[in-house]
Amino acid sequence: AGDCLTLYLSDETLDGFMGEKTVKKTTIRFDVIYEDEKILLVNKPAGVIVHPDKDNKDNTLTDMLLYYLYTKGEYATDKTSTFTPSICNRLDRNTSGLVVCAKDLRTAQEVNEALREHQVEKHYKTIVKGRLTAPGVLTAYHVKHDDNTVQIFSHAVPNSKKIITAYTPVQYSDAFTLLDITLITGKSHQIRASLQDIRHPIVGDPKYGDKQTNDWFAKKFNVHAQLLHAEQIMFTTDTFYLNGKFFCAQLPNVFSNIVHYLF
Repeated sequence: AGDCLTLYLSDETLDGFMGEKTVKKTTIRFDVIYEDEKILLVNKPAGVIVHPDKDNKDNTLTDMLLYYLYTKGEYATDKTSTFTPSICNRLDRNTSGLVVCAKDLRTAQEVNEALREHQVEKHYKTIVKGRLTAPGVLTAYHVKHDDNTVQIFSHAVPNSKKIITAYTPVQYSDAFTLLDITLITGKSHQIRASLQDIRHPIVGDPKYGDKQTNDWFAKKFNVHAQLLHAEQIMFTTDTFYLNGKFFCAQLPNVFSNIVHYLF
C-alpha cells in the first residue's frame, strides 16, 4: 500500500493490447433468464463448455455470449473497445444451469467480489443414488489433482481447502433422492465429489458416479452425464444493484421427466 508503480510501454506494445478483436459466428444454445445494460444471466445447457481448453476451442459458451452481444450491437470489436464481456461463474461442461455474464468492467468487479465474499446464494438440483430423508451439511477438505479429478478428505491435508456443502431432500424413494444443494463454498467438482464421499453419488456422473446405476439410466433415459443443474441465484450484497433479486433456470426436459418418473 502506498507504493507507486510506473510502467514504460512502447507504442507497439500498446497497439498489441488494443488490437482488433474477432467474434466467432456460432449457434446460440442458451436461454436468456435476465438481461439489462450491465448483466446477462443465461441457462446453459449440458454439453456446452464455458471456456475453451486444449481439446475444445470452438462453440464454447464464451463464443456464444460474445456473438449474441455482438449481433445486438452491445459488443464492439474495434480498437476503442477496452473490455470484453466476461463470464463470472463457471459450470462443468455437463452441468446445466445459471451462468452470469458481466457486460462492463465495473459489473464484473462487483459480481466477482460478491462471489469471493460468499454474497451470492446458489442452489442446485441433483438426483443421487440412495435414500436421504433429512437435511445435512457436509464439511470436508478438497484437493484437486493435475488430472482434473478431486479427492475429499475428512481432515486438512497438504494443499487442501475447506469446503462446505448443504443439502435438503426434496423428494425421495428407497433407491433415489432429489436434492436441493446450497453451495457455501465453491470449488471444482465440489458437489459431485462430496456426494460420492458420503456414498450418495450423482446419477449419471461418469467421473464420480456408480457404474451400475449410470448404465441403467443410460439405457432407460439415454443419460450419459451427471444430473446436476444450477437452478437458482440470489445476490445478497447491499451495495449491488440486484441485491435481493432471485433468478431461476428451469430444469432441462430430460431431468424433469426423470423426476416425474422416479418420484
